[in-house]
Amino acid sequence: MNEFMITIMGKRFFEDTAPSIAQSLKDIAYQLKHTNNLKEQDILKQVIDNSQNNEPATKRLFKKYIRGK
Repeated sequence: MNEFMITIMGKRFFEDTAPSIAQSLKDIAYQLKHTNNLKEQDILKQVIDNSQNNEPATKRLFKKYIRGK
């Protein structure tokens, strides 16, 4: 491993490629979290809109939860 670090390819990997991979993983994680939050809000809205038997207090709780996200 030490020998790889002192080669031109090793230097390029550790200075350019590895940080680029780490940033890409952070970007993917952020987008996945954002998508999950949007989907969660969509599901909660469907629960509110489609439930005929929801009491007003329950609807208010769901709406408050959605706004808090």
